[in-house]
Amino acid sequence: MMFTFNLLIKPERQHSVTKPSCLRRMGLLHFVLIFVLFWVQFTASVYAESTVNTTTLPITTNYPSDDLNRSDTAIASNKSDSPAPSTATQLKTIYHTAAEHVKDTWTEGKVELYVPFLTYHMPFAYSAEKRSEYNEYPGGGGIGLGRYNASGNFEATYAMAFLDSHSDMSYTVGYTWIPTWNAGNSEVKVGVGLTGFLMSRQDYFGGVPFPGLLPLASISYKQLSLQATYVPGGQGNGNVLFAWGKWTFD
Repeated sequence: MMFTFNLLIKPERQHSVTKPSCLRRMGLLHFVLIFVLFWVQFTASVYAESTVNTTTLPITTNYPSDDLNRSDTAIASNKSDSPAPSTATQLKTIYHTAAEHVKDTWTEGKVELYVPFLTYHMPFAYSAEKRSEYNEYPGGGGIGLGRYNASGNFEATYAMAFLDSHSDMSYTVGYTWIPTWNAGNSEVKVGVGLTGFLMSRQDYFGGVPFPGLLPLASISYKQLSLQATYVPGGQGNGNVLFAWGKWTFD
């Protein structure tokens, strides 16, 4: 995961034209493997579910009185011997639940406008000279669909395009899940959650999208929200705060 974090906003420019071809192939292979593993896992879960014997025999209640107790005992024994749901079945259930959340967000979500405004490189990780070389105004914008679900938590799908630390365009699409609480009796909502995404940068893997998962904090008042994510890293890489404003259209 740290590999993905460092890729998101890495200060050292590494244009694809100067990268060894083997590194580009490794990046592409990394992306393809993630896709293949997901597809194999999903296919296995579907196959396992389809092979589960769901045929049940009708239960008759016309037992002779002297066999009634034995029938109840047999039924209880059959129930206790029922196998627990397989891992593949549980994964499929999780997949369908997630798909339903995405579907509900797509159909019920309100249109939202995203405006990135800050890429802040932490002073403890970068010298003043290095920080002066990097772009800290991302520019760009984005659009999404967002909603508060039945539990009161925020979910959204979005797409953004913005300038990275080297003033090159970056593109990302993702999904957000933020457990949210009201600040007292006010209309202010605060939350901390996660965002999963695919990002494309021309200086990594020839623009092939790579996946990522980052923490996300949000504070909202009515239709206006300020949101930010933090990219962990080390000395001279990562450790970047990325923030944007969001307006929800009723």
